[in-house]
Amino acid sequence: MELHPCACGDRSLLPHRLVERGANLVAVYSGVCTCGAQRLFELELAEEVVSADQFGGAGRSSIIDAAQFLETADRAARAVPVSSAALSLRERELARSQVRRARSAILEVLKFRSAEGEIGDDAFFTPEGRAMYESSPERFAVSKLEVQLAAYERLLREL
Repeated sequence: MELHPCACGDRSLLPHRLVERGANLVAVYSGVCTCGAQRLFELELAEEVVSADQFGGAGRSSIIDAAQFLETADRAARAVPVSSAALSLRERELARSQVRRARSAILEVLKFRSAEGEIGDDAFFTPEGRAMYESSPERFAVSKLEVQLAAYERLLREL
């Protein structure tokens, strides 16, 4: 929902429920946006259980592409204050949460590495993702992503 806002721009989470479909468990998020539009997302849950600070399991996502994960990392990182010196305990924990989110999103981007070790064309399967890649392919260089990941990990230790 965060990656697919309503036409009005609202990214609010919708109420959800779990339903069984055959042998699969599906998270169904549905509701009415603040603008009145009906919204529906259905996500089949993997059997693999992941921790709360991760986006997915060991494999690459088939729903969210590499560019969408990079945008998620960027958005989370922008929410972190430049200086943590004057942060309250609550603000510090919120900053840590955003940095963990950014780190997890970069880890998801790195899951799209090809056998050759680079992020391949098949990592961009949404129109938004393809456009982001085409406008800034250098952002998907594995060496740059690893530097970004190390920076987030260093920042987490400092917070």
